[in-house]
Amino acid sequence: MGHTFLGIKTELSSPSELRPSDRIVEERLGSWKEIAAFLGRDVRTVQRWKKAEGLRVHRHRHSKVDTVYAYKGELLAWQDSRKRSALSRGIAEAAVSPEPATGVTEAPGPGTSRGKLVREDCC
Repeated sequence: MGHTFLGIKTELSSPSELRPSDRIVEERLGSWKEIAAFLGRDVRTVQRWKKAEGLRVHRHRHSKVDTVYAYKGELLAWQDSRKRSALSRGIAEAAVSPEPATGVTEAPGPGTSRGKLVREDCC
């Protein structure tokens, strides 16, 4: 009997027969705290990622309070897609030469090695 998970069909008869590298795909995290710990972030950050960036977190509806869960394999795939997206954006931005800012130059600050932005048309 085969299993289908995330569109991947396996010919194994039970989850216990999965190779260790395949088991991580099916491992389930059962709370925001577990999901955040797996990703190495705070709970609020992970909740924001779900809302704004499509982090794959599932909800199980109950009569009073919903519970959340996520599969490690889906979280790893989401992280990988973000890395690829950031890399492709970085390459695209590097290929476009930035236009010089008009009216703004960098001038050294008094008594420091750090610079300040100063408008040329000001004072």
